[in-house]
Amino acid sequence: MERGISHLTLPGDILDQNKISPAALSVIRTLNSAGYEAYLVGGGVRDLLMDKLPKDFDVVTNARPETVKRLCRHSMIIGRRFKLVHVTEKGTLIEVATFRKGNTYEDSDNVGMLTSDNTYSNDITDDAIRRDFSINGFYYSPADNVIHDYLGGISDLLHEKIDIVGDPDVRFSEDPVRMIRAYRFSAKLGFGITPRTRSAIFRNITDLAQVNNNRMYEEFNKMFLTGHGEASFQLLMRDGIMQNLLTDMGPLIKSRQFFDFISCCLRNTDARHAEGKHNMPHFLYAVMLWPLTRKLYLKMGTVPKYSSLKETDRMAMAGRIVLDRQSVITKIPEFVAQDIIDIWKMQIILTNEAVMNDQEQVKTVVWKEIFRAGLEFLMNRVHMDENLERIITFWTDTYYNHIPQSLRTRKALVSSNKARNQESRNSRSEGVRTRRNASSGKRSRTRKTGI
Repeated sequence: MERGISHLTLPGDILDQNKISPAALSVIRTLNSAGYEAYLVGGGVRDLLMDKLPKDFDVVTNARPETVKRLCRHSMIIGRRFKLVHVTEKGTLIEVATFRKGNTYEDSDNVGMLTSDNTYSNDITDDAIRRDFSINGFYYSPADNVIHDYLGGISDLLHEKIDIVGDPDVRFSEDPVRMIRAYRFSAKLGFGITPRTRSAIFRNITDLAQVNNNRMYEEFNKMFLTGHGEASFQLLMRDGIMQNLLTDMGPLIKSRQFFDFISCCLRNTDARHAEGKHNMPHFLYAVMLWPLTRKLYLKMGTVPKYSSLKETDRMAMAGRIVLDRQSVITKIPEFVAQDIIDIWKMQIILTNEAVMNDQEQVKTVVWKEIFRAGLEFLMNRVHMDENLERIITFWTDTYYNHIPQSLRTRKALVSSNKARNQESRNSRSEGVRTRRNASSGKRSRTRKTGI
């Protein structure tokens, strides 16, 4: 069932003007002064209506991208599938889009997915019906101080609903990513997904496999690293969607141990985000894929040709197999993949009693750049294995005894290790030069004495 267009206007006075970006207002004034319509649009207006401080502000206009670029200094056109203008105003990046209208057959591939979205319009209602969800379809005009709602968004906002705009099957066919965005907004805002939207997701969820894996990587990170990871995970698990985002999990994904471990880790990740700390993709994937990687690692230990490998090498091999499979769904950059594998290898090292009893090895381990991530990962594993508590205490105490406060971030430790390595290389070079000079002097004296 498809919802139709309506038009409700609300007074802009209900918005807290102090929360609106001066840079966005400046861009809008520039476009208005040149005779063009321009509005704040989307999630920024939604957040203002919920009395939240928006993370960013988007602008939409009937001016074409080339015109926006000409009118706004410090701007550039980006994108091919969906052309946008990035305007840097007062040190703030503002994204400006042009009104779009309904796609044609030429805009889609043979399964209905949009491959181009650059059919422009001068009509705001054309643009409104192309929005993904009704609560993201608000347009605020600072010039008139009016909020325009063409999609029934204010009603859905008040009733705390996530509802797709238009025919759900068509909209999800155009862009399958909208399906997981529905869950992200549901988790972020605490809203329910409407039955018509949710049932269409179930019908179309396999279309996610058609989405570019680089784009899926970005969406995966937004889903789990931006402060609502645990709620997102639990909603996706409830509806059986998570298996479409992770590779080859099989029965593991339905185990209570898997659910509790991932939930605990994401709860800690959400807490870090709330404290203003950055969450990194390598830790997220190390968590999500650990149950499968550990299962494969243990299985390889029972096969003679693999059991003879060093444990860290076997873990690296198991990890590489899992990550290669996962990259079919979400394309993991190589530098991220290497960090993930190093975190998993660190689990072998940190639980090795022989290493713990060797002070030289202990010092080497705690100075590794991936050590802290490996230790934090081990801390999350304690919820599955209480025997790890003693090991965690040992390594935590060792870390704080050996690593100065100023070096307890990865960035600082990387810089310190580079400096130490350079100093070591310089020392070796100086030693080589000293030996060469000594040898040269000896040969010179030999020649002079005729020996």
